[in-house]
Amino acid sequence: MQKQNIDFEKEFDIVVCGAGIAGVAAAVSAAETGKKVALIEKTFTPGGLAVSGFINIFLPLCDGCGNQVIFGMAERLLKLSLHYSPFKLPPGWGGEPGKKISRYAVKFSPGAFALALENLLVNSGVEILYDSLVCDAELQNHSKINSVSVENISGRGKIYADYFIDATGNAYLAEKLGLKTLSYLNLLSSWNLQSSLSKATSASKFNDPEILVDILKLGEHVRNFDKSYDSYTIINNKFTHEKITNFVIFGRNQIREYYEAQNNSDSFPLALANMPHMRLIRTVKGSDEVKNDPSVIPEKIVGRLPDWRTPGAVYNIPLGALLSEKVSNLILAGRIISTEYGNASEIIRVIPSAAFTGETAGRIAVYSILKNKQPSELTNENISELNKL
Repeated sequence: MQKQNIDFEKEFDIVVCGAGIAGVAAAVSAAETGKKVALIEKTFTPGGLAVSGFINIFLPLCDGCGNQVIFGMAERLLKLSLHYSPFKLPPGWGGEPGKKISRYAVKFSPGAFALALENLLVNSGVEILYDSLVCDAELQNHSKINSVSVENISGRGKIYADYFIDATGNAYLAEKLGLKTLSYLNLLSSWNLQSSLSKATSASKFNDPEILVDILKLGEHVRNFDKSYDSYTIINNKFTHEKITNFVIFGRNQIREYYEAQNNSDSFPLALANMPHMRLIRTVKGSDEVKNDPSVIPEKIVGRLPDWRTPGAVYNIPLGALLSEKVSNLILAGRIISTEYGNASEIIRVIPSAAFTGETAGRIAVYSILKNKQPSELTNENISELNKL
């Protein structure tokens, strides 16, 4: 094979691949310690599915029993999601004083959140590489990433760093490295932005922005799943561009059918999602994993995450779920971290968990550089020091 010419080279302390919620949290948490950080993103918009997929629900930071479980970057991003919009914090969590505490969750405007996220990245000193696709990775001694190659309008470039964080949402970097990944069931799902004169009138009348940010949700629930769409489910199978393309096209067929069936309705599509609505594409086999049983206590815990569906259920997140078994300077973030399929994968794939694992990945990378220790060597004492950076 002919060797590719290199058009540019860059060096950083930490490189984050993917600018979804996990990637943003990782990049900002690392850059704010003074490290030189790059964030590589194939689109021009930060926020991943939360923004480009119109998943405009920042699920709870609490356990459903009035106790806040997630703090740090997740809480910071939840509040940031309300910028440039009329959405408010829930009562009792900084909202109306004296009101009974509800779930610590908010809805937000996807466009407003994207603007706020980009501003946060720039002000934190993160170097953003938009319109850049990670197309290769170079290993040193088969166990350490030396660089990743990217393609963008400047040509092909090599990006060097001490640590790399895979926050791609589909384990794209891990797959390039030949690491073991698992894929699971995805049912057809499509969230898209719509509008109507009647809803705009109601939003104005009741002063309710939630009515105006009207998300059309189709095929989202397993129980309502039309079995004729079975050919577009993907379970324990290798993902291909044909399968993902068909997944998106078939979801848009659902949208067409929906509006054709509305007859004289004044509702109409306003914007289509730019990402496939897949709960899990690939997860990476790590040195440990998040268990389906919340009572399991791993040896090294980096934090705890609530089950947004079940009040009182809180899961322990082991350090090893964010680490590769084979590549020493690769850290995982977001929905690709190592989990058992089931309850564990459900709690990991949502916005608060992405923010938490992203922040944790960024801090692990910074701490490992400062202490000259591999992430796998971190002790419980070291883990307790991460948040002090």
